[in-house]
Amino acid sequence: MVVVLDTASFVRIFWGTEAHQVLQAFANGRIVLAVTQSILREYARVALAVRKEEGLPVDPQPWLTAVAEMAFEFEPVPLREPVRRDANDDQFIGCALAAQADALVTRDNDLLSLGKPFGIPILTPPQLLSPHQVSDPAGTGIATSSSCADGLMVTFVAILKN
Repeated sequence: MVVVLDTASFVRIFWGTEAHQVLQAFANGRIVLAVTQSILREYARVALAVRKEEGLPVDPQPWLTAVAEMAFEFEPVPLREPVRRDANDDQFIGCALAAQADALVTRDNDLLSLGKPFGIPILTPPQLLSPHQVSDPAGTGIATSSSCADGLMVTFVAILKN
């Protein structure tokens, strides 16, 4: 299952929420995370700002590095017109279109109100994590991928366990 994770959902991983479980599904190979360079930059900018503002003890850099190395990067599909009030949200839709994603994961009400733009469902993290959305039919646990080195996968899993 290919998903795009919006910035607010990504940053919530530091609070151990269901967004953390979404990234665990990513690390275990149950979902594939699609990103663009713009999305990676926004993840970094917001994660570092939240850490500073909230005084979080968690360093987001290992997360950011692991996601940048393991996610599949796409050039976003340009949209003819803004889809949302917040034009910044359109980058997630453009990425989802480029990746032919199965879902865009968010808690943003503006994005959620779109329902299924261009045929791509917009789900909350709990909806994505429901048993009929994400599964591991082979029961493999951690899957390896040609896109990431085994050492990086081990690193990412270690980050998730902390």
